Amino acid sequence: MNMKTLTTAAIVVLMTSGASYATNLTSLGVNASGNTVWRITNTSDAPREVELRRHGGGSPTEYIINPGQQLVVEGGQPGTYIAEFDNGPRKTKASGPQTYTPPSNTGPQGADGRDGVDGQDGADGVDGRDGVDGVDGRDGRDGVDGRDGQDGRSVDYSQYLSDMATVAGIGGLEMRTPYEGGFVWSMGIAGIENDFGGALAMSAGIGYGITENMSIYGKISVGEHSTVASVGIEGRF
Repeated sequence: MNMKTLTTAAIVVLMTSGASYATNLTSLGVNASGNTVWRITNTSDAPREVELRRHGGGSPTEYIINPGQQLVVEGGQPGTYIAEFDNGPRKTKASGPQTYTPPSNTGPQGADGRDGVDGQDGADGVDGRDGVDGVDGRDGRDGVDGRDGQDGRSVDYSQYLSDMATVAGIGGLEMRTPYEGGFVWSMGIAGIENDFGGALAMSAGIGYGITENMSIYGKISVGEHSTVASVGIEGRF
């Protein structure tokens, strides 16, 4: 298990009293190294373990967050990440394209120190000669304005699973070759199930024999959020 402590792997941010927070995963953008940066919030009254991993690949990393704290951590390449809290919710977010700049480490201003003892007068230096005036530099050219970056989008897994089920339904539906002047039909059910949920799709098809060696067909697959259809002609030499 890849466990990171709070001393070197992350920045601890104390939450403001009276503000509204939720146990959550928030994208802070991409740092100068090209890696994603995330803020993980723990609003419970006890320490929480949370596992952060990139969807579709990459090794998971675990952190311990004290109660009432926010933890800023570095992830891997941009993509969709999942934060799974122990005995708690699972948060899924897509990384944003904005550039992340770490906060300054400058501390608060200290109290003024006492005045030191006056030093003795130094000896007068030798007057230097006037320097030669430098040549004025030319004005530089204006840079090209940068374009606005695209906003990051969250993944709709319900839509994604429905799309996968309807494609599997129409692709897996098999039909017999009809005789000349005859019809054939077929029906089926396709489904998909993974860590994010599941989806089903109904599929059906019909074919007609034009000649002994040529036929036409049509197929359709319908899911909760998706519909896929196709028509075609087939034959043999």
